Amino acid sequence: MNPCYPARRPVPPPPPECGSGYLMQRILASGQRVFRPVDLCLCPGQLPCNARGPFTVVEAGVIGCPQWQEIPCRRRDALALLVNVRIALRLRDACGACFSVETGAEEELLLRCRCPAQDCWRGQIVVQAAVRPYRSRGCRCRGDERLPVEMLLEGFLLSPCAVNCPGQPACPDQRPLYPEPPCCGTHF
Repeated sequence: MNPCYPARRPVPPPPPECGSGYLMQRILASGQRVFRPVDLCLCPGQLPCNARGPFTVVEAGVIGCPQWQEIPCRRRDALALLVNVRIALRLRDACGACFSVETGAEEELLLRCRCPAQDCWRGQIVVQAAVRPYRSRGCRCRGDERLPVEMLLEGFLLSPCAVNCPGQPACPDQRPLYPEPPCCGTHF
């Protein structure tokens, strides 16, 4: 330490000025659903000709982003989505040989709205998916090439919200900036 120079105190950054605002994503609707198990079907042409059943799922993963489309919903405070997920599987057959196949799953996801229905069209829908092998006693497939996996789907309806000054609230309403935890949540 050099005694000739006094220690400098850190200078806090200046507060943002009004008018130099930014956008934050506000969650208008969210939903989560866990599927245990999802039976994936394979066509006979997807399996190698020398593969012998029963098959075991060694690894599972999502290929790309899930594709979704809105479907009619009976509930007034929700959006229903039909989500198509492309899945890559690594399988082991009865002889111990491993091989990779691609397949897909299609499931429904319900997003519970936390905003008036007239605000739902303003947002952007983001859907995420995760899959893993289903670990259970009956996780092996017999002769019909139906393979069980566990799948998690999460969806969010996001809307940009302008934040202007530090003394003003972020948005005029009190919608959350993050997903609210479920009261009795299901962990993946």
